[in-house]
Amino acid sequence: MEIRSNISSSLPDVVRGDQLRLKQILINLVQNAIKFTDSGIIEVGAELYTISETDARVLLKVADTGIGIDPEKQKDIFDNFTQAESKIGLKYGGSGLGLAIVKKLVEMMQGFIWVESEPGKGSCFYFILPFALHKGSSTNMELETIPESIFVKMLDAHILLVEDDPINQMLIKRQLELWGLTVDIAQQGEEALRMHAEKKYQLILMDIHLPVMDGLTATGIIREREQGHQTPIIAVTAAALLGDRERILACGLDDYIAKPIDMNELYNILAKHLDSQE
Repeated sequence: MEIRSNISSSLPDVVRGDQLRLKQILINLVQNAIKFTDSGIIEVGAELYTISETDARVLLKVADTGIGIDPEKQKDIFDNFTQAESKIGLKYGGSGLGLAIVKKLVEMMQGFIWVESEPGKGSCFYFILPFALHKGSSTNMELETIPESIFVKMLDAHILLVEDDPINQMLIKRQLELWGLTVDIAQQGEEALRMHAEKKYQLILMDIHLPVMDGLTATGIIREREQGHQTPIIAVTAAALLGDRERILACGLDDYIAKPIDMNELYNILAKHLDSQE
């Protein structure tokens, strides 16, 4: 598989916008493309759509040569819990929540998104976002700062990350290790149960939407196993966008963090629950 970029020279050198949300949109779309493209090409592109004296609208795209989407499914592909076909969900994992997140983020940035696809020939997700034009030298711009709390102190614990997406696994594991944590990875609920039975973990990061056995079911079984001590289990979920906090916590989870993950928030949650064990 080849991943390449195609950035138009017509774009302004510098624009002002929410780069964190833009990164989250692109990461989710590229993850989705990788998941449904066994071989071929994934291309990330950007070009100028319109420009005025004060702002520019940029057309961005993430295209792939993967399995494509049936025309009947394209109209609701951004809905929560939508999967093109159940057999595709079983093979590739996930529940389409990444696209619901993408749509929400694009709309939060005052943009809009659509998809063009043909089964067997790939998909292209287009989105248009507005950016303010930067006046003056790019060397004088305020750069994005990393929240100080990330660097407050190193964490020291052995934790279990339950996550089925390989890109999420890599990104989250790398950040956790930078904070001093030892990380094991389980692909889905049943594997998490086996690993929990074999090792003592100081904390579990549990993706709720998993293939085969979901995170809520796995959490319930872990809680039945544990009599006195309860391992802190943190839900990683897109359901926070749906106002599902009470349902998640009622299932025996100690806390939750919404996707796309804010790393500063994740650090604070981990520090809180790990510090309480000292």
